[in-house]
Amino acid sequence: MSFSQKFKELIVKRSIEKRKKKNPFDEIIAESFQLPPDAGIDQNNSYYFSSHDMEGNSLLLRLGIRGGGSCEVWFALKENGGGIFVNSRQVFPGEQCPAAVECLKSGLKWKFSFNGTIAKVSLDENLSASLFEKDIEISFEGFFTASSPIFEFSRHMDSGPIARALAKEKWSGNFFASLTQNHQVHYEQQGQVSGEFSNGSISKPVNWPAMRDHSYGKRDWEYMDRHIWLMALLENGDALNVNMVRYPDINELQTGYFISGGKTICVDRATSMDEIECSGHVPLSFNYFVRLVDGQTFTVACKKELEYVFPFKDGAYTIFEGIGNFSIGGIKGRGILEFGFNSDNARWNRYGKEPQIHGNL
Repeated sequence: MSFSQKFKELIVKRSIEKRKKKNPFDEIIAESFQLPPDAGIDQNNSYYFSSHDMEGNSLLLRLGIRGGGSCEVWFALKENGGGIFVNSRQVFPGEQCPAAVECLKSGLKWKFSFNGTIAKVSLDENLSASLFEKDIEISFEGFFTASSPIFEFSRHMDSGPIARALAKEKWSGNFFASLTQNHQVHYEQQGQVSGEFSNGSISKPVNWPAMRDHSYGKRDWEYMDRHIWLMALLENGDALNVNMVRYPDINELQTGYFISGGKTICVDRATSMDEIECSGHVPLSFNYFVRLVDGQTFTVACKKELEYVFPFKDGAYTIFEGIGNFSIGGIKGRGILEFGFNSDNARWNRYGKEPQIHGNL
């Protein structure tokens, strides 16, 4: 690392730490946040709940409330008996929104629901849930109960990885303006989801390990080149979360954390996105490596079960929400393998590198 880069990294670290002290995370404000009535369409208030057991069941719901009155909704269910369901319509006027969320106790308990139409689907050759078979009317009411504290990325993430990523870039007025304009609050929490799914004649109880996230602020999907989010809920109660994202102004920003025994440890670095298969879908299988700030290092093996396809902004950016299996040192888990791609594939394949299945730190 050059002296210039080391100096820039030190500047960024000091700036981040100063901001953390000046603007500590306020759980009550964050949990009760609502978009103001005059919020622009680029403003977003998004809630996400994702639950998975070790028997092959998964359920997820996302409600993204947009400035201007529209909402983005995902509801997806995978049954261990083979049933795969997802809502085919994902954007609604606010008054027709089939999903709802409610904070019952800040930092501890949330209620969320979906009452509407979903489709039974089958998988294509990419294991994408895209072959729609039959629409059914369903209802779901669930409760998320936290088992860990909130992790808010801009306040709780170790400053080192962020400073290292920003120090590698060419600084300019436009660079810092872009960072400021696209900043948003984003936090996550581990817990348990309990509830019931019903299609009118058959009811299915849900009581599975889960995580939730909440983000708000400016959300311009087209701004991102691509991203990867890997969220593993392990059979021993641990959880590993790794995020990688590429923007026009930042080659690669990595964040994440590992929860074990009630302790949260930040990710220091992980395998680069450039060393994970980049094909426009979630890879069928891949490995990646993670080093934590305390020196622990993991090799993580991932295998996709299926992917749901969620386009945004008329297809300008598409998220492939993969559900899959994880293995870390022989400990099994299930969770999310989320890959997102800009519709301009030159933006995420601009380096001309051949995709690789296995990466190294």
